[in-house]
Amino acid sequence: MNKQSDNDVFSMPTCYLDCYPSCQQEKPDTPRFLVTLDVGIGDAVAVGLSAVDQIVANDPLAVGTIDVLCNKLQAQIFACDPRINRIIETSKVFFPGTHISQWLRGILLDPEAARVVHFLRQRRYEAIFPSIVAPGLYFRLHSHIMYPRLTEMVSNFLAFRKQAHIHLSTIVKRMVDYYFKKAASRVSQDQNIPLYLSSEHMQKAIQKLVALKKEAAIEADDCKVLVLAPDTASAVTRPPIDLLIAALGSVLVACPKLIVYVLPSYTEATRSLQLLKA
Repeated sequence: MNKQSDNDVFSMPTCYLDCYPSCQQEKPDTPRFLVTLDVGIGDAVAVGLSAVDQIVANDPLAVGTIDVLCNKLQAQIFACDPRINRIIETSKVFFPGTHISQWLRGILLDPEAARVVHFLRQRRYEAIFPSIVAPGLYFRLHSHIMYPRLTEMVSNFLAFRKQAHIHLSTIVKRMVDYYFKKAASRVSQDQNIPLYLSSEHMQKAIQKLVALKKEAAIEADDCKVLVLAPDTASAVTRPPIDLLIAALGSVLVACPKLIVYVLPSYTEATRSLQLLKA
């Protein structure tokens, strides 16, 4: 493949690939690092921005040399970030899904995925931050991977199993530090959670849900429960209450036997009551 210009767009039936500089400013294309992302907005913030922060903290010359592989919605997070070299926007997904037919995704590439991989390989990254499980993708890019320490990966897994209070951004930053051979202790555990409920509140919700199932006296096969969190720790990610009311109303019309458990509101205390009354 010949080298493509910044604004080239690859039009495909089921996939697109658009590589462009942040804020659409004309500037040299200097790819050194690649950050790959899962599909959610939370991943773009908690994983993507944390990885970018820590890469620059370890290597100040990395400003303006970091590419981000993301989807159209996530691209808005990085659109005007001067630390970003190119936003590589694609609809192609490389990590395995839950269905058995998706398990080889990223290992056996269809023509559209192969074209995306070929484009990325031509950029010759120094290192890649792997926030998705896609060994087939990383193997083909021939770049160093920012792996976590094995011992820390095991301890993090056990911590998640116990619903321990650990920030995803902390894990991300320690992975970057490990690549740069910096001590893990320099990343503090004491960070705000900008998007989600805390592990303490999640544990309370799980306990309530177990009790709710027992009280419902419904056969397990027929017991469908929807747990709804109308509140988050940030106004940026808090869904409008009218939108929640409309969505929940539609769900209950389609599935009238559904058990709905509305989590308590922690930052805007009236939201749960509003939803319940509606």
